[in-house]
Amino acid sequence: MAKICIYGAGSIGCYVGGRLLAGGSDVTFIARERVGNLLRQHGLTLSQFGERRWSVPPERIDVSTDFSAAAAADLVLVTVKSAATPTVAAELAGVLRPGTIVVSFQNGVGNADVLRAALPIQTVLEGMVPFNVIERGPGAYHQGSRGELEIKRAPGLQPFVGDFERAGLPLQQHADMLPVQWAKLLLNLNNAINALSNRPLKEELSPRA
Repeated sequence: MAKICIYGAGSIGCYVGGRLLAGGSDVTFIARERVGNLLRQHGLTLSQFGERRWSVPPERIDVSTDFSAAAAADLVLVTVKSAATPTVAAELAGVLRPGTIVVSFQNGVGNADVLRAALPIQTVLEGMVPFNVIERGPGAYHQGSRGELEIKRAPGLQPFVGDFERAGLPLQQHADMLPVQWAKLLLNLNNAINALSNRPLKEELSPRA
């Protein structure tokens, strides 16, 4: 079975990693000590709009605070904040095997380039998480909007497609991820205007003027 590592156990990392784990994949989390302790104590409780639920007990969760836990991974999903990308890239460069697939599931448009520069003998792919996830409590994460995971198409990705399908998170593969990333960034930049206008997003963006 392929080994999957989630580097960055925040809301997105815990939700996507938890769904993969609930689907039967072999998942390791790299987290800060606080989050690691919460996962060891509470496990993961995941939910999605429409009342869907998943639960992973604490004893099934493999979580470490040491980046060297990524050394055995076949697939690494990077879900840290953008500012931490150079540090993560340097750490992974010292432990990953050649050919390991690394996916940047981060906001922004330049994180994969930072990872790629530090990981020339690994395969780095752009990814995007279009839905929002909120933390409802210790180890409890809720997907509050629709969307499917977007990712750069690559031959090396194919052995892992089944893991995401079993988790109910099918991958939408693209030859060019840059337009997809920019579309999300532009939408995110509109959030403040959306809030100030006090209008639903569809209503606000519909008038061309």
